[in-house]
Amino acid sequence: MGQFAVIASLVISAGSAVEQSNQASKAAAAAKEGRAISGAEERVSLATRKRREIRERRVREATIKASSQATGVAGSSGEGGALAILGTNVAANTAQISRQVSTAGSLTTAAQQQADANLRGQIAGSVGSIAGSVFQTALSNPETNKQFRSLFTQDK
Repeated sequence: MGQFAVIASLVISAGSAVEQSNQASKAAAAAKEGRAISGAEERVSLATRKRREIRERRVREATIKASSQATGVAGSSGEGGALAILGTNVAANTAQISRQVSTAGSLTTAAQQQADANLRGQIAGSVGSIAGSVFQTALSNPETNKQFRSLFTQDK
C-alpha cells in the first residue's frame, strides 16, 4: 500500500506540474497576442502622429510663403531659411516619435520576458515543493520508508 501511495502521489504531482505548465503556456500566448495588438496600436498611433506633423508643416510652409509674397520678399533667403528650419524641425519631431514607440515596445517585451521567467521559476518551485511534501509524508511512515528503501537496495 505504501509504494502505491508514493507512486500515486508522484503521478498526481507530475500531472499537476504538466497542467500548470500548460496554463503558463496559454498565459504566455495570450500575453504575446496582447503585445501584438499593442504594437499594432503603437504603429497606427505613430503613423497618425507623423501625418499630423506633415500636415502642420504644410500649413506653416504655406503661411511662410503667403507672408513672403505679401511682403514682397518671395524667394528670399529669409523665406528659404524659414522653410529649411521648418523641415529640420519636422524631421526631428518625426524621429522622436519613432524612438518613443520603439522604446515603449522594447519595455513591453522586457517586462513580458521577466514575467515569463518568474512564472517558470514559480512552476519549478511548486513541483519541487510538491515532490518534497510527498517524499516527506511517505517516508515519515516507518513501513513506507522501509518499502521505499527496498526499491533502491538489492536483497542479498
